[in-house]
Amino acid sequence: MQTSLVTVCARCHKFRTAQSSWEPLSRLLPELAKRCSHGYCPTCYEQAIREIEEQKKTILATSCSLTGSLE
Repeated sequence: MQTSLVTVCARCHKFRTAQSSWEPLSRLLPELAKRCSHGYCPTCYEQAIREIEEQKKTILATSCSLTGSLE
């Protein structure tokens, strides 16, 4: 069984058609797209939490240094 690859834009998730135009993914998979939602797998969830915590620390540190310099 031979399958062909579908090129999907990593940013907007449109796919390239045989005529090289770009269409919403919902047109490629109408029934599947109606049942899809976004979420995180356990690995990506843990990574996202770590990234958010690091961003919080950076924002807090920047905020504290700015507040300290105004006094």
